[in-house]
Amino acid sequence: MNERCASVTKWDGKTEFYWREKFNNQSGVEQMLSVALRRLTNAGTDRVAWADVFKYFNAIHEGQARDYRKGEKVALKINLNTVYGQYADNNGNGLTPQFLKAVLRQLVNVVGVQQEDICLYDAARWIPPSMFDAPEGSHKEFPRVHFVDNAGQLGREKVVPDPNGHLYFSDKNVPAYDVCLLPTCVTQAKYVVLIDNFRGHDMAGVTLSGKNWFGSIYRPDCVCGAAGPVRGHLIFGASLEVHPLADFAVVACVRCSGAHGLFTHSPT
Repeated sequence: MNERCASVTKWDGKTEFYWREKFNNQSGVEQMLSVALRRLTNAGTDRVAWADVFKYFNAIHEGQARDYRKGEKVALKINLNTVYGQYADNNGNGLTPQFLKAVLRQLVNVVGVQQEDICLYDAARWIPPSMFDAPEGSHKEFPRVHFVDNAGQLGREKVVPDPNGHLYFSDKNVPAYDVCLLPTCVTQAKYVVLIDNFRGHDMAGVTLSGKNWFGSIYRPDCVCGAAGPVRGHLIFGASLEVHPLADFAVVACVRCSGAHGLFTHSPT
């Protein structure tokens, strides 16, 4: 989905934080998402657009072009790779809480997904105040949505690895290739949506969708308790028989993808 509206954001690139409510027009962000959904599906309404998305997905994966059914769980994988300090905000991420709120409003108010059936997660990082606390964050408006992160503090839920949710890397040269686990919020979800960032990356060149999956696994040997292989995999991946990102692309949990690019950043 690609929709652009420069008037939605007003940050000058240096004052405070890009994600502040005063720098982002919430209604404008929601309009952008609405237009993008309708253009993607050639639908006349947001609800019909979502129905087309779910029907397309289920036709491929189930052989039945059906809409979303009440009770099916939806997991939203957000990219928080640049949240370096525990529950501390910065200007390095690029994911705006306004876009996240727009997605939640669509799922709950348009599609009809129950809040308790939605999990918003990054198993490797901390969900910062800008994503959680009012006025920018979504927890107050959606108190029954599960906000899952690596630490599980300050109202967030702690990620729980699924002992049966193994992800094996094809190339045994990948460290801990056979001990990575998917979190239960992923294995129990019918739909997993990647909410990505557009930004340069010093190792991968650019960050879009694929690398976002590194925050979806739990690795017992990681000293910080974070999930996922080290960033160095992006460097030596080209020398491996199968790049680690390819394993994510074929694992059963990979279900669908979205994109976000209100703000883009230089390499991180």
